[in-house]
Amino acid sequence: AESIGEQIRIQYTQRGIRQFKLKIGTDIAHDVAKIRAIIRRVPSDVVLCVDANQTLSFDEASQWMAVLSELGILWLEEPFAPDNTQLFEDLVRAKQENGWRCEIVTGENCPNHYNAASLIASGIDRFQADPCRMLGLIDAVLTSCIAQIDGCNITPHAGGSSLDEQSPHIQLFNLARVRTDLDPMDSLTENV
Repeated sequence: AESIGEQIRIQYTQRGIRQFKLKIGTDIAHDVAKIRAIIRRVPSDVVLCVDANQTLSFDEASQWMAVLSELGILWLEEPFAPDNTQLFEDLVRAKQENGWRCEIVTGENCPNHYNAASLIASGIDRFQADPCRMLGLIDAVLTSCIAQIDGCNITPHAGGSSLDEQSPHIQLFNLARVRTDLDPMDSLTENV
């Protein structure tokens, strides 16, 4: 946690980055202790998100949502595989019933705009369009339009070959043609 906290502090001060994503798993007690230690070590206006990389059961995701909401973590990313729309619907319902504030986010492993439409319709808070895993920029454009209709935020995913170069193009289209109401400074585009 100390080295992660130091890395965040350096990025925060040298590059002005204010939002960071941490990987989590099924050892909730261990990962919560790590997150709490990081929160103590970073400036108060740093925003933290977590990514489960499709490793959680519904019960684990629910436990995480409760804890993350208490800690002020912005989002829980990819608790389940993107083709399991039913689990996302169940988690959205649990979020509403329990008043959890943490966002439910997915999409980076979504193969096409049809699957994206199902996930967005499930009520997730944010979709991560990924042009390398979908059918390219055209699918990402369609997904941006679908997300706008259903009131879902778009945060283009990055973190793989060419993604840091392609994801800004998705967000540029989204801001120029779909989310013209959104100040570009308030939009999020993932970068590694």
